[in-house]
Amino acid sequence: MKRARAGFTIVELLVAITVMVIIAGIVTLTYSGVQRNSRDSVRESTIFTITQALEKYYDKNGEYPSVRSVANNYAGNTGSTVAALLGVEPSVLVLPLTPSATTNALTTTDPPKNDGITYIGYSSINNSGCQSSLSGGCTRYTLKYIKEQSGTTTVTSRHN
Repeated sequence: MKRARAGFTIVELLVAITVMVIIAGIVTLTYSGVQRNSRDSVRESTIFTITQALEKYYDKNGEYPSVRSVANNYAGNTGSTVAALLGVEPSVLVLPLTPSATTNALTTTDPPKNDGITYIGYSSINNSGCQSSLSGGCTRYTLKYIKEQSGTTTVTSRHN
């Protein structure tokens, strides 16, 4: 008389575990890619909003804001202060992986670091004022940020 099998063999268990590990790996890689794409979409939307705000600032003032007035490298340029200057919500000034204590991701650091946005201002009229004066302005700007999928992306002002 033969006894009925009560369980799986070791080979069957190893095959089942291997299949589950492969499926888990595929799901993890896919999910990570979806997250990167999602964060890049947020970055693009944020940069679009900031560039629109900078262009509205230019239309109103005839110049772009000085580096001194928007970059977080200077005391007082918090998210709420710069957001008020640009007419945007403070949450617009941070990217998905910006450190939580940072309220303004606009910086002078090039290349951008820690999900920052490099703001480079230029002025053909008074470049010193564009760089270091609160009341100075710039005739053009460049924004740089890093997309996880494709690396550093550069956006330039509409007025040159």
